Amino acid sequence: MRPLLLLSLTACTPMYYDSGETGTQDTDTADADTDADTDSDTDADSDADTDADADADPAIDYASLSGSVTFTKTLDGQPGCDLDVGLTSVSNYIGSCPECDFAFRVDGVITRDDSVDCRMTDDEHKLAFLENDAVRNFWLGFGASYDVNYYSYSYTYNDVMLGGADVTYSYTSYYYDYTYTYTEPQVWAVAFDGAPYGRATFDGTDLAWTYTYDDSQWVQPYGTSCSYGSDWGTEGTAAVTDAQSGTASLPCDTDVQDIWEVEVEGGSTLDVSIDMLDAATAFDASMWLTSPSSCIEATVEDGFRCTADPVIYHSYWAPAPCPAWSLDVGASDGGTWQIGVDMVEYAQPDATCPANASLGTYTIAVDGGVPDTLALAHQGVNNDGRYVDTRVEVTGLVTVVPAN
Repeated sequence: MRPLLLLSLTACTPMYYDSGETGTQDTDTADADTDADTDSDTDADSDADTDADADADPAIDYASLSGSVTFTKTLDGQPGCDLDVGLTSVSNYIGSCPECDFAFRVDGVITRDDSVDCRMTDDEHKLAFLENDAVRNFWLGFGASYDVNYYSYSYTYNDVMLGGADVTYSYTSYYYDYTYTYTEPQVWAVAFDGAPYGRATFDGTDLAWTYTYDDSQWVQPYGTSCSYGSDWGTEGTAAVTDAQSGTASLPCDTDVQDIWEVEVEGGSTLDVSIDMLDAATAFDASMWLTSPSSCIEATVEDGFRCTADPVIYHSYWAPAPCPAWSLDVGASDGGTWQIGVDMVEYAQPDATCPANASLGTYTIAVDGGVPDTLALAHQGVNNDGRYVDTRVEVTGLVTVVPAN
């Protein structure tokens, strides 16, 4: 999905809210004064300056912003996301942006949620101004014109609505056994004059915008990759103890998985591990964690030496074949979490696998969930994905209030 026009960070970094600039914008009164100064008559020069100053549009220092954005998304024409997000400013100016009529740091809070199966990507969180693990510290701005210079390219956008945030990327290398995470400020154009997907208008008080984008998305029945990177959290180094637990078996078939569910409170820490207790039925396992938004937050293939290691596993790059993971659950991410368990390699290298033979037995342990809520919700299911057609529609309206 490429729903947003990402602008040059070099050109836009001065806009970022950490710059601590004031909100007063430059006007073209200086040009008017210069024209007036060409008059040789001193009195006429003074009169021209006075007239030019009176005629020029005064700079407006805006004090606050409030409003809302409505975000909807369909999957193959079926309802998916349908929610309203209330927007309020938390600082009266973000940074130095001479072209901007205004720019505010904003907070977004869901005020209505009639979603059926809402699977929002990180880019779609940007459109809704709704924070998640990858996108935080939003700001919103508008400029009657906005110049961007990026290497040898120069652009001027008219009536442009700008968005910005701190964007975090996270990648896990199982070969080298480490997770790399970094954060950078980004600026993007949500809508502008001539854009094929959105328009924005500002009458001096109200900023209104629309956005429509058709695309496709890879969707799986029990989790969809929504985020920049694959994993949030840290790899565990031991089996989880003092926790809810359960035991189940997978057939020697790498095409099916078990899906466990557990209730988790927002703001808590979730620790999960998969262990093998019997070498005769042990297997090389992987697991993934899916949040209530149906987005896969982590995929894990190793972490610690099993109580009974499987006969075959990827010993070169995964010397600890039992997966374990820990992640901090966001305050708004409470609800039903899913844990998928998959067989990477057959339980035994020379095993004969009759249909539905349960040769892979494992134990799952979960700490941080609501007590007595861990349950095997789906056993031996197929989690193969497919591409679906998506349509995203956004409408927004905010009101800016001038400073007294």
